[in-house]
Amino acid sequence: MHLQVRPLVAAFALVVPAALAAQQISAPARARQGTAQRGTERQGVRPATGRPSQGGPRYEAQQTGSTEPRVAQQGDPRAREPAGRAVIRGVAPQAPFALAPIQQQLLDQILREWERQSDRVKTFKCSFGRWEVNETFGPREFNYVLTEGQGYIKFKAPDHGIYRVTELSEWDDQKRVHVPRTEGLDHWVCTGKSIFEFNTQKKQLIERELAPELQGKAITDGPLPFIFGAKADQLKRRYWMRDVTQPADVNRQIWLEAWPKFQQDAANFQHAIVILNKTTFLPEALRIILPDGKNKQDYAFSNTQVNDPLSILKGDFLPPIKPLGWTSVFEPAERQNRLAPPGGAGAQAQRGAAPAPRK
Repeated sequence: MHLQVRPLVAAFALVVPAALAAQQISAPARARQGTAQRGTERQGVRPATGRPSQGGPRYEAQQTGSTEPRVAQQGDPRAREPAGRAVIRGVAPQAPFALAPIQQQLLDQILREWERQSDRVKTFKCSFGRWEVNETFGPREFNYVLTEGQGYIKFKAPDHGIYRVTELSEWDDQKRVHVPRTEGLDHWVCTGKSIFEFNTQKKQLIERELAPELQGKAITDGPLPFIFGAKADQLKRRYWMRDVTQPADVNRQIWLEAWPKFQQDAANFQHAIVILNKTTFLPEALRIILPDGKNKQDYAFSNTQVNDPLSILKGDFLPPIKPLGWTSVFEPAERQNRLAPPGGAGAQAQRGAAPAPRK
């Protein structure tokens, strides 16, 4: 089961900044945080050891609490948080939490620094591991991992990108092992004018033309949310965001949680958690929680190369050649017509309690 490319198009923009020293987030702002702990206790996302049958790194959920946003104390009328938010056509989802002013200030500083460092990135390349966790079809003995894959991401500023899964194995319930899969390996290319998707199931090469107002700008569409540096104001317009860094990771990582404000995005994922290296602000991990609130896709990023001219080949971002026996599908550009979230673009609706500010 994959995330659809089209509805995630405004999110492929967040994870490629160059190095950012921890002290660049102002000392006065940190001092105002006091001794309060960062984030809430929740289910962690971190690389772990490989499965016994197949070595190598993968994500393993470490049970430190709930994955749901923390809500108000019992008795507060806001305390009841639904397990899943209904997605109605033309209606923006409700905010899952509210931020205190000091928390909003810290989030704004993080996003501004992230944007500033992203602007320095001209080329970016990394490898990734991907684990699809499905509690219905995945094996319980392997933490419900249904598929396990590897691939790479390439980016050239401002609007060229590649996302490709090169290896994939899927759980075979009869054989009780993960077996290699040759079809359904996601492959996506952005040439700056169009997004090309390889649909192996239908044997189609789908070209989705970008609207003129999106061409020549930072990549805003793609198969992953939060991967190629978006602008801070765009992120706040599109997502309810908060810092949820785990207390044990406060000295080495920054965890950001994002919930969609628009039903187009909420139809594809409930929320996401991106983990950044605190020193470099480069991505270390990403968790995408699917609309059912239970199943998820986990990513671990490695072998990152920033502004390395040898990491990008001359023909990487040319329109791809249609494989033999496939058909071509062309979808013309459509103007973005997103519903403005209730309360205005920057509003964090007053619903539920936010985690404590980080140090």
